[in-house]
Amino acid sequence: MAGAAGLVVLEGYRLAAPPLLWPEARSALRQLTWRGDLPVAAGEATVAALDGLAVRVEDPPGLG
Repeated sequence: MAGAAGLVVLEGYRLAAPPLLWPEARSALRQLTWRGDLPVAAGEATVAALDGLAVRVEDPPGLG
């Protein structure tokens, strides 16, 4: 499911992500809205939902 509603599948999981998750996700959402593939309101709701996720940032040596 596209947009913020699709994030419900992550509920109940312990999430970890690299530090670039947020800028990369925002960049992808920006492109989708700019091209008209995702309504602006859905993009904004998805960004808000991402910001609300309990994600532990992992930055192990050699990740990049």
